[in-house]
Amino acid sequence: MSKSAAVLAGLLIPAIFAAGAVAVPAMAQEKKAAQRTQKVFIDNDKVRVTETTFKPGEVSPSIERPYRITRVIKGGKTVRTYADGKTVEREFKTGEVFAAGPDKPYSAKSISKTDIVLYSVNLKKAKGTTQDKRPQATPRDPKKATVNVRLENDAVRVYEASIPAGAEAANIPRPYRIGRALQGATIQRIYADGKTETVQWKAGEVKALGPDRQYKPKNIGKTDFFIYVVEIK
Repeated sequence: MSKSAAVLAGLLIPAIFAAGAVAVPAMAQEKKAAQRTQKVFIDNDKVRVTETTFKPGEVSPSIERPYRITRVIKGGKTVRTYADGKTVEREFKTGEVFAAGPDKPYSAKSISKTDIVLYSVNLKKAKGTTQDKRPQATPRDPKKATVNVRLENDAVRVYEASIPAGAEAANIPRPYRIGRALQGATIQRIYADGKTETVQWKAGEVKALGPDRQYKPKNIGKTDFFIYVVEIK
């Protein structure tokens, strides 16, 4: 090798290593940017309530997942990859409600062209459950309160409740539950002793409620109230 060629090689080799050092952090940043995002609403000894958003191409970490009830806010398709390399496609439909888990570790990647949004109530103390019951759907009534049970088993009762403006719902006791307002409103609770309490709900708001003594809810706002509820048994 000539002296000039040796000098050139000496200059190029450090440059190649320097380029590699720059590329590695860039790749790490790209990988981090591709992670799905998750908002935690509630985390206590009973439940962990989350909303997970996948933008196109984003992935979730490979983790175990507990028994959970999920409502699809925005649908789409993902592909799951398990530790053994097995892959499974999953399509979510907007408005769908389903129970899942517990699951062995897997990562999920969005293969949709639009965002996927999943709202989940993860039960920390749930054991094996009986087969889910899927009662016949109850359509919303524009004039009176209605309850549409979406799913029920020995761990949970999942339903959608609608109270039109000015209407009242059933006067019953209510257990511990997680509510998410699909349409917000102002609700007045009327207790057996005549006392009242006003609760304001904003669309998308999530609250842990109860157990409560018996009361009758009345919609005193100007808009219809629509809420999705997961009761923990």
